[in-house]
Amino acid sequence: MSEKLKALADYELYLISALAHGAKVSDLPAILGYFGFSAHSMGSIEKKLKAMRKSQGCATNMQLVYVLRKQIIQVDIAKALS
Repeated sequence: MSEKLKALADYELYLISALAHGAKVSDLPAILGYFGFSAHSMGSIEKKLKAMRKSQGCATNMQLVYVLRKQIIQVDIAKALS
């Protein structure tokens, strides 16, 4: 799988990092908005996650987080959701 790793776009980086820090998928639009990304619908977020899972050969979001664990950044989800 490591040969499939590529640099993540900022949007993807915040998406995966928020999940890694315990965010629920339903919280992702608010978290992304807090970090300056335009508000995305749940449908577009789920499509992006599905495409990322497929490209990395993962069945679940948690597997995706594990595969991309070395690229995760610190994200304060509590502050983003307050």
